[in-house]
Amino acid sequence: MKTQSIVLKQCLPLAYTLLLLAALLTGCHDPVFYDKPSDASCMKVLVGQKLILEKGVIDHIWTIEASEFTAFSIERIVKNADGTATANVKFELTSGAKVLRVQGTFVYRFHKADGYVEFLSFKPTRLLKLGGWN
Repeated sequence: MKTQSIVLKQCLPLAYTLLLLAALLTGCHDPVFYDKPSDASCMKVLVGQKLILEKGVIDHIWTIEASEFTAFSIERIVKNADGTATANVKFELTSGAKVLRVQGTFVYRFHKADGYVEFLSFKPTRLLKLGGWN
């Protein structure tokens, strides 16, 4: 009985420490902690969006089509104070020999009662041309 209480006194603080350490290592910005939209729903919202590749007398614009996605990933999700979330995304679009790598941010709200995601905005933060653009 005495051995059991000694083991509990020594192991319990260690268990709490390990649990706290695991929570810290996972990070507060890990998407596992938030209601994450699916990649498919993000791509669906992007279809029809226009990306300005170059501004000038004649702007060069890429209008996103569903068939152009070759890659998509949500890199990070951060909860905002107003109940929305910001998701950093990265995706690639391909049209013929042209490839466009895009990084951007979605702001969205997850409606738990109804089980759907309301996309509020998308802002591209980086556009990188790859492939043949002649």
